[in-house]
Amino acid sequence: QIEHRQQLAVALWTAAGKPQPASTALFTDISAEAADSQKAARWCVEQGLLSDHGATFGPDTKVTNARIIRAWNSLKKVPVTIK
Repeated sequence: QIEHRQQLAVALWTAAGKPQPASTALFTDISAEAADSQKAARWCVEQGLLSDHGATFGPDTKVTNARIIRAWNSLKKVPVTIK
């Protein structure tokens, strides 16, 4: 079950086939060692699926079911093959 922004980012990114984000910039509030979490968050921001706050992502912020549905619906418009 998805409860936080980071879980949502990883789920969206995984469904899209784990594409590489364009930027290699790291969010300061996600562990640098958590490479997949960093990539997922960055990719979702780049695709407009989730927002960031400059250098931070807010990975532990709770998400509502409505926000999850909006993100999944937006993912359908991203030019990737959904797995």
